[in-house]
Amino acid sequence: MADPPRFRRDLAGVGAGPFVLLAGAGLSLWHPSSLPTWGEFNEVVLDEAKARAARALRPGSDAAHALDSLTVKDVGPKAFSNALVEMLAGKSYFDVVRALDAKEPNNAHRAVARLVRKGVIVAIVTTNFDTLIERALHEEGLAVDCYVAPDDYFRKRHSGCPVFKIHGSASEESTLIDTVGQKLRGLAPYVRARLDKLFGEHPVVTLGYSGGDLEFGADYLTLRCVPAGTDRIWWVVRPKDKDKIDSTTKDLVLTRGEFVLLQQKEALKELGAGPVVLKRNRKTREAALNDLRAQARSLYAKWGNLNTLAFCMRLLSSAGRTRIATEIWQEVARAINQRKRQTVPVLGPAMRALAAEGHRLFGIDAQKTWACRQLTGNAEGDGVLRVSRRHHIASGGVPALRLAREGEARTITKAIRSAAPRRFEKASP
Repeated sequence: MADPPRFRRDLAGVGAGPFVLLAGAGLSLWHPSSLPTWGEFNEVVLDEAKARAARALRPGSDAAHALDSLTVKDVGPKAFSNALVEMLAGKSYFDVVRALDAKEPNNAHRAVARLVRKGVIVAIVTTNFDTLIERALHEEGLAVDCYVAPDDYFRKRHSGCPVFKIHGSASEESTLIDTVGQKLRGLAPYVRARLDKLFGEHPVVTLGYSGGDLEFGADYLTLRCVPAGTDRIWWVVRPKDKDKIDSTTKDLVLTRGEFVLLQQKEALKELGAGPVVLKRNRKTREAALNDLRAQARSLYAKWGNLNTLAFCMRLLSSAGRTRIATEIWQEVARAINQRKRQTVPVLGPAMRALAAEGHRLFGIDAQKTWACRQLTGNAEGDGVLRVSRRHHIASGGVPALRLAREGEARTITKAIRSAAPRRFEKASP
């Protein structure tokens, strides 16, 4: 671990730049930006989901108590956000992510902009969704060359400070990368190629970045292109967080540079930004959290009580609370069977949840039943879904489905059995 004097000597040794700055969420926590941490973001989104789902449960029941006590830690933050996108919200989830932006940069962003003007920082790579770095650069009168969408990486003309938003931007929904599935696929080849070039040509300083993305691959950020033994990575860590550094990050950094134990304002000063005042403000922070709560509330209002309850059922199952998850699964199944007039587009998220957890809780038959019910409720192209009462299946109590497409009707293989919970027995462990 490097101390401030060592960091200062190292900076002098490379002529104080130019560096590539790798910036994380810690840069945007300060007043007046006051953006929530990722942990706070997940907790707020879960709390609002629980509040909406509780409306579909009997107050004081075991299920209601279990739901109330559920935390993101029980499920895991990455599994939580992935489940939210996959089972409930889809692209609407990113409407909530937009709450991770603010109108005004803080002093950390402005200090970075000053370092760009001085030539100390030659490019910025950030995992942040917010647009605060760009705003600070504009405030400083600097041109900005943002790399967000694929087309940005293939432009022939480039001017201004390059800002690589490798996880996308809150201003462009289609570019956002957040879920486990997206990150497991890794960064696009054209992004990796550009980072390879940057990190190969310039030393790297990190600010406000924990390195959590490295759990998706030790070379997720392509920092391994920095030759070992070259001391070209300075990873700034708050002194109180020195024992929280994971082994993957340690292996990456200690073979290519140093961890620098400094507060963010001290690191910015050592880099040449001058004195930097960074403060937290309870009022602006609460305002940011309230905005996030409102966005999450709107999301769940759109999806309704039953879909949100089904999502929470999946979380409870993932957290190992199988008995309660089973009870809620049965309740959701009963409720869907009673809502005969509602379409799959309305109850599709709940059906997906029943299919996904049906296998774990009851066995393969439950999964097949709900997967088929969802699929046969969606006609493709000009197809029209029709129900023929003549093909009623006594054992299941559900009519066979006939699909008319391009003028021809064909019977769906086997009629779907009723999904009444009594028909399923819990699978053996």
